Amino acid sequence: MALFDLQSRRLLRLARGYPGEASFSPNGRLLAYDAEGPIFVHDLASGKTRPVTSNRGDNIEDSGPIWSPDGQTIVYEHGVDLRAVQIDGTNDQQLTSAGSYADGCQSFSPAGGRIAFRRDRIDSLTGTGVATVILMDADGRNQQAVASQLNP
Repeated sequence: MALFDLQSRRLLRLARGYPGEASFSPNGRLLAYDAEGPIFVHDLASGKTRPVTSNRGDNIEDSGPIWSPDGQTIVYEHGVDLRAVQIDGTNDQQLTSAGSYADGCQSFSPAGGRIAFRRDRIDSLTGTGVATVILMDADGRNQQAVASQLNP
C-alpha cells in the first residue's frame, strides 16, 4: 500500500504485504486501509500509522474500511460480517451476522444515520446467487431489504 503525494511527487509506502482497500477520512487528514489483517489509520500530517482493529484469534482478515460522515467511526468487513470501530480503536462492535451470506460494499448515508450494503448468497451446488441491497441503522438495527437481483 502506498500513497503518492502530487505536490512533492514522492511515493510514501504505508504497508508491506498484500494491499487492500483505502479510504480518506471526510476531512482528508487520515487514510484508513487494510493490509493482510487489521485496519490501519495513517495520519497524513504526522506520518504515523496505527492499527484500529486487532486479531481476535479467528484468523479472519478485516477489509473495506469506510468512514462515517463525521469521521469518528470506520465500518469494515470482518470476513462475511460488517463491524464498526471508533478511530481510536475502541468500541469495536459487530453490525451484521451474515451466516452463510457475505455482507460488503457498505456506504454511509450523508447524515451518517444509515448504512446501505450488499448481502450476497451463493448456492455452492449451482453457483447461482442472489445479491440484495439492505439498509440499516448505523448501529446495525432495523435491517430492511430494498432490492434483490438473481445472479445466474
